[in-house]
Amino acid sequence: MLANAAQRGNTSMFIVNRVELLEQTAKAFDQLDIGYGLVAAGFTPNYGAPVQISSIDTLKRRLDKVRPPKIIVWDECRSLGAKGWTEVYKYFPDALHMGLDATPIRLDGTGLDKYFTELILGPSYSELQARGALVPFDVYAPGTPDMSGVHTKQGDFDQTEVAEIMDKPALVGDVVDHYLRHARGKLGITFAVNRKHSEHLAAQYRQAGIPAEHLDGDTDKAERVAKVAAFRRRQIHVLCNVNLFSAGFDVPGVEVITDCAPTQSLAMFLQRAGRGSRPEPSIGKTRCLLLDHAGNVFRHGLPDQDREWTLQGREKGKKKKAEDSVAIRQCEVCFAVFSPAPVCPQCGHVQAVKNRELEEREGELAKITPEMIAAAKVAKKIEVARAGSLDALRAIEVERGYRQGWSDNVWAARQKGAERRFEGQAAAYRAGRW
Repeated sequence: MLANAAQRGNTSMFIVNRVELLEQTAKAFDQLDIGYGLVAAGFTPNYGAPVQISSIDTLKRRLDKVRPPKIIVWDECRSLGAKGWTEVYKYFPDALHMGLDATPIRLDGTGLDKYFTELILGPSYSELQARGALVPFDVYAPGTPDMSGVHTKQGDFDQTEVAEIMDKPALVGDVVDHYLRHARGKLGITFAVNRKHSEHLAAQYRQAGIPAEHLDGDTDKAERVAKVAAFRRRQIHVLCNVNLFSAGFDVPGVEVITDCAPTQSLAMFLQRAGRGSRPEPSIGKTRCLLLDHAGNVFRHGLPDQDREWTLQGREKGKKKKAEDSVAIRQCEVCFAVFSPAPVCPQCGHVQAVKNRELEEREGELAKITPEMIAAAKVAKKIEVARAGSLDALRAIEVERGYRQGWSDNVWAARQKGAERRFEGQAAAYRAGRW
């Protein structure tokens, strides 16, 4: 469309919010033989070019220098609503505005209908997966942090408070332990809460013998380019960051996403997981592993499920609707998370059938919200996980009204899983890989 506009003498603009996206867009335009100018820091401008690829941060300071475009394409358009974006949008009222986004939803619930009149849906995740364009996920949630009492700031969890919860030696060590258990040698991205948390994670990976590095927005560009190149060559196995790679990071070989940063943002959660959603035939990658230490799958559902998007936002102060909640199940034995099924797809454990009878109590009826149900489910899973003996599991079986033998099955499956892990570690040790 932009090429056709240029042939007709019309100006157009493609707006991005990250330097990585700027470079990727320029590369794509080069492949399509579309001439362009760059409006970005560090690049010599060519304001006479009919097509401009623009960094939003630079563009908003040079609005008086660019030619008014007939067409504007907004990449990652969910950011419209932010002050700088809105200023640019309003500066070109006569332009045709088009938005692109895989996750068109804002954290604050504001609708994109303020900026666009029609939503054109692309293919769903399942359709893209069927075409071989995306891969399914194997999801484990080995730990679910207790976020009760954490305040909300600017629409998301207060990051200072979250860091106090997540950046503890035991939790950091657990992250590395589960990478070794499920993803040893695989190319992975780990998302942390803040810089210190990311640095601690990278250090813990290295201490365990895993080549890992931390990167952030302040890392010298040359150093960042060098480390990413080493990551592509698999000389570095894990990159730790704070949302630096949540969008615009194009490495199809990423095989595992480790999420250590609780968020209320569905878009953020999906963008992080999306870094591992592409197939890579050269290494035989047909699936991606998500290790969710943040409990985000219990807030937002599985990353590869189909979702319905709309331009309309939520009314201020309203939570997600009940029909938006997603049914998922977690295995009591291996902590895999999956769509409801009688058997765990990862370890084969037969899932317990929960007693659906409701206990009658006197008192006033209270409205049950999806958040309350989700919290109760998580609490039950944690209680089972912490039951360290067969007697403790039997007490849960009696208390919850599970069918007789549930506790014996869970205990037997745990012992079998422990034996398999021990045998695997022993074999690795004998082979000199441990």
